[in-house]
Amino acid sequence: MTVLAIGLYGRIKIEPGYHEDGQLRAFKQLGIPCIPFDVESISDADAIHKLSKLIRKHQPDIILIDHKKGLKIWSDIKKSIKLDSCISVYWMCDGRKVEGVKSPYFTKVKEPIMAPSDLKGLVDFIFISDAYRIDEYRVGFETDNVYWMPQACTPKFMHKIATTEIYDMTFAGSIAETLVHEGRENIIKSVSSVCKVNVIDNKKIDTPKIYSQSKLVLGMSNFNYYLTTSNRFFVGMGCGACMMFPYFPGIDLLVENKRHLVWWHDIDELKANIKYYLRNNDERKEIQKNAEILAHEKHTYVNRIQNMLDIIDNKTKDFYGFI
Repeated sequence: MTVLAIGLYGRIKIEPGYHEDGQLRAFKQLGIPCIPFDVESISDADAIHKLSKLIRKHQPDIILIDHKKGLKIWSDIKKSIKLDSCISVYWMCDGRKVEGVKSPYFTKVKEPIMAPSDLKGLVDFIFISDAYRIDEYRVGFETDNVYWMPQACTPKFMHKIATTEIYDMTFAGSIAETLVHEGRENIIKSVSSVCKVNVIDNKKIDTPKIYSQSKLVLGMSNFNYYLTTSNRFFVGMGCGACMMFPYFPGIDLLVENKRHLVWWHDIDELKANIKYYLRNNDERKEIQKNAEILAHEKHTYVNRIQNMLDIIDNKTKDFYGFI
C-alpha cells in the first residue's frame, strides 16, 4: 500500500507531533509508505501539475486529503486522470460547513464555505472531527461513508516531563472574542479569584514543558455539540495534564470524570474544582497519570490512522477511542 497525502505538510518542521506531522509519523510506524505534498505555499495550477505527475509515477492506493484547499485541487485532478482503483479519503478537522446543507453550527456569522456543490461525490470516505455533523456531510458529499475521527496526540512529543509545578493553572490559546473563543477572557478573569492563571495568548509554546509545570490546565471551547472538541483535549491528556475541560455531549464516551480529567458545566463548578484539586495533590497527580496513559493507549495518530484504514477495509465501522 502507498498513500499520497495532500495537505499542509510544510508545517511539520514547525509543529512537530501535531496533525500533519503526526500523520506522517504514524504511517511510518505502521510501515506504510506515505508521500506528503504541501499545498499551502503553491498555486492551484502548480499543485495540479505536480500532483498529477506524482500520481502517475507512484500509482497510490489511497489519496489522503488533509485540508480543504486540497479538495478543489483533487477535483481538477480527478477530471484528468483515471483512478479506478485509488481510494480517496478526506480527513476534515477545521469544522467548516457544507454549502447548501442546513447546519446549526456557527449560525451567527457567515461561515466560510468548505465545499462547493461541484464537489459532491468527490471522495470515497470522509472523516470529520465534529460527530454531530455526520449527517450534514453525508448529504453534502452524497456518500454514507462519513465517520467521526478527531485529531490526536504524538507520544514522542506529547508526554509528561519531570519538572517542578510552578503554575497553579495554565491556559494556552487565543482569548480573542471570536465565535469559537467567545467568553474566554471573562472565564479567566472569574477563575483568577481562586488561583493565579498563567495565560499564554495565541503563541507557540513548548506544550509538554508548560503543561508539566502546571498543576492544572484549563480547556475552553465554545462548543456544546455531540463529540465536538479541539485537539487540546487529546494533546493535554497526552502531556499528562490535569485538564479542567468544559463538558460537551459525549465526553463520557472518551473519559471518566475525575479519573482522566475534570469536566465542568459552569463557572461555579469550575472554580470549586480548581480549589479542590489545588488542595488535593495526590488526586490531581493520579488524574495526570491516568490522562497520559489513556491518551497514549487510545488517542495517538497511529490509533487514528489504523482506525481509518480498518474502516476503509470494511473491518469495522467503530471508533476505537471510546473507553
